Amino acid sequence: MSRSSGWRCSSQLRKSGEESRDNQESCSTSTKSYGRCVPCIRSALAPLVKPTTVAAIANLIMAVPAHAEAGKLFDFNLTLPAMAAEFLLLMVFLDKTWFTPVGELLDKRDAELRGMVGEVKDNSSQLAALKAEAEEILRAARADAQSQLKAVKAECQADMDAKYGAAKK
Repeated sequence: MSRSSGWRCSSQLRKSGEESRDNQESCSTSTKSYGRCVPCIRSALAPLVKPTTVAAIANLIMAVPAHAEAGKLFDFNLTLPAMAAEFLLLMVFLDKTWFTPVGELLDKRDAELRGMVGEVKDNSSQLAALKAEAEEILRAARADAQSQLKAVKAECQADMDAKYGAAKK
């Protein structure tokens, strides 16, 4: 829709779905000069005006300087003890709700890790003892296998000698 033909206000758009020249002219204010009627613009900007106004007033209040007596840099009134009390309350609150539980968790984790490292260091002597025991078992098994092999060889040799002697006769 072009600007020259004019725009209908939102109240007219809600009432009818089709665009006609007489609907545009029935709006309470002139839509031809602005493109939209003033009540429609106001209703569209209403949600933005309140936060903007509050922000502007807050900025003006923050821009006002603090009034101190002549020759003084700061005016220490009840704000200093109030801020000190807030700081101390915040410190106690955070210590009880955040730092203590997190510190306990970190201490517990550190103790577990130190225990695991200590066990690994202790396992090195156990590992050496197990390795020596395994080597001893292997030596005994090899010696047993060698003695059994010698016994079988001697038995086979005796059997072969008996058969060779019988075959010679």
